[in-house]
Amino acid sequence: MKNKKTKEVRQFNLPDGTQTTSVKKHVKEWESIYKPFCDYFGCRVVGYDPGILFSYNNQSFEMPTIIVREISEMIKNHKEYPLRNDK
Repeated sequence: MKNKKTKEVRQFNLPDGTQTTSVKKHVKEWESIYKPFCDYFGCRVVGYDPGILFSYNNQSFEMPTIIVREISEMIKNHKEYPLRNDK
């Protein structure tokens, strides 16, 4: 009798601490947090989970997800935080 191989399901961590099997949801959730930050400061993401690792001018720095989320929310809402291009 042959052993049946079971397909392993990959779990991806989401920023809120839950997990998903959807790569699309995983990327979308993380991107919603770091994209406004990257667009504003002109940096790019190198990696994430649990913090977010950025690259800027050939240097890298890591920030906690909660800080990036808060800054991104201020940038998106920019009522309390003026955008750099606003005059």
